Amino acid sequence: MTDELYSMTAAALVEMHDRACRPEDRIGRPWKRSKRELIGMIRALGATHGDERSPKAAEDTATGDAETVGAFVARLLMTEATYAEIAVAARERFDGARTSPRSVASVASGLRRRGVLVPRRRG
Repeated sequence: MTDELYSMTAAALVEMHDRACRPEDRIGRPWKRSKRELIGMIRALGATHGDERSPKAAEDTATGDAETVGAFVARLLMTEATYAEIAVAARERFDGARTSPRSVASVASGLRRRGVLVPRRRG
């Protein structure tokens, strides 16, 4: 999968990202930054090659929402929110979630190890 993404053009990657994200998060213009960063954003969304919809768009029969806590945290890690703010948002969004700032930092670390350019932050 990684080789496939890197062999794609930036325009095709932008299109894949825009199909997988929320309408307000679409790039919709030529990508000027690194291809690696764009691929990291696509991975954070959980998009796969040829997937026409975002994970959030797929309905889970039990809850009506297919987004996992991990995917939610990964998506928020691409914003400027602190680890503590992300942990609070995850606990509010998912009943029974025990997300802590430390677990958010762990998700960020895992994403970085996989090559995703996650913004550095304190807390």
